[in-house]
Amino acid sequence: MGRSYLHKLEEELPDKYFFIWIGCIDRDVEKFKDNKRVLALPRVNREELIQFYTAADLFVNPTLADNFPTVNLECQACGTPVVAFDSDGTKETVAPNAGVVVPRKNYEALRDAILNFSFENAGEKSRAFASRFDQKSVMPKYFELYNSK
Repeated sequence: MGRSYLHKLEEELPDKYFFIWIGCIDRDVEKFKDNKRVLALPRVNREELIQFYTAADLFVNPTLADNFPTVNLECQACGTPVVAFDSDGTKETVAPNAGVVVPRKNYEALRDAILNFSFENAGEKSRAFASRFDQKSVMPKYFELYNSK
């Protein structure tokens, strides 16, 4: 599972990195409750989620299977760039000029992308990329496609 990569990152990345894990299983919430570098939370409400996305410097998504990971778009809409495994639809949901997609299950590539991430204008570029998926601009295109048959 993807969370094993997060556990390994927490063990190996320098102490300056702080992790916020949202949507954790109970076992992880309990395991990391006294960890000074990890805030492991169960599901949170939408408003809290937006606050966490906005406050984050970088969103790391080590999902191994997701055909269109909208969580990447949600983070970027809040101005948070993404580093993620290349799992199915990931390339389509990460800003090519502000995020990084690495080969699936390649821990070293994931770690290195985090350690070497270039934050220059990444937030603004991420937000601009995510805005292309806004419902108001995408839905008319779907209707047009649907009605073209």
